[in-house]
Amino acid sequence: MGRTSFVGELEVASFPHIETIVVVEGELILTVVGAAPLVLGPQAGAVIGCGTTLRIQTESGVRFSFCAAACDKPTKPGLVQLRADADFKPSASLPAEALLGPAPQCRSDNVFSSDGADYRAGTWDSTPYHRVVRPHRRTSSCIC
Repeated sequence: MGRTSFVGELEVASFPHIETIVVVEGELILTVVGAAPLVLGPQAGAVIGCGTTLRIQTESGVRFSFCAAACDKPTKPGLVQLRADADFKPSASLPAEALLGPAPQCRSDNVFSSDGADYRAGTWDSTPYHRVVRPHRRTSSCIC
């Protein structure tokens, strides 16, 4: 996971991992063969499935945050847009041992999952809460 910037055009024959991206600044155009281009502006995001044949382009440069997961083989190629109008449903709260106060009310709208890579992506929110600081379960850093 991290933040990066990109200018130009790139053709990817088979995307090598699963990646969730959220644009911070600029505009990113993602095109899959046979589909209309997906144009992502600030605060818009998408999930790129492992094995996707993809064209990535931007004319004036773009900055985006990303989170990626390895995959052994393509199981769910394609693009899935993160929804600005998330269809939130109640979701599990944090475990009691992680909390320093009352449990929050949590909601999520998971739009992508890959069981083989143990990867889910979507939109999540909660009421305010206090928790124990800990590294992310997959990495030792976070996007802030």
